[in-house]
Amino acid sequence: MTLDILERDMKLAWKAGQLFQKGVLANMIDAVKKASMTSKGRVEINEQLVNETLMKYQKTVQEQYDTCPGSSDDPKRDAELKQRKLDYLHELNLVKEYAPQLVTDPEEIKSMIKTIAEADPKMALSKVNRGYVMKTLSAQLRGKADMSVVNKVVTEMLV
Repeated sequence: MTLDILERDMKLAWKAGQLFQKGVLANMIDAVKKASMTSKGRVEINEQLVNETLMKYQKTVQEQYDTCPGSSDDPKRDAELKQRKLDYLHELNLVKEYAPQLVTDPEEIKSMIKTIAEADPKMALSKVNRGYVMKTLSAQLRGKADMSVVNKVVTEMLV
């Protein structure tokens, strides 16, 4: 995903009168621009930065949705909570359209690990070599696969 695509889609949503979608896209763009600012100055906004930021943004919205109470004893408050939870769900679905989805299937991850291991002669899948294996896999699979699942698969493969 690129920043240009996000900005283009935000303009299209604004012109079409889709204010909710425009607002969510504006929030995603803002998150990307904030992520490009570091203590050492501004870094280039490339596709990797956009994807990493969108994954973090998706995780944040998912946490908001998961932790939002669904009901209340007060009828007015109950209606507000249900609407807020619904808004979080719509935002989450929209973010998922733009954020890269991580591979979570253990069999697919096992296949990816085997491919990487075949290409790297130093990467022997053994308990003694676990640190090097995880360092190599982290560098090559970050942003592509769920690292917690990768860790579990590596643990099973090294037993």
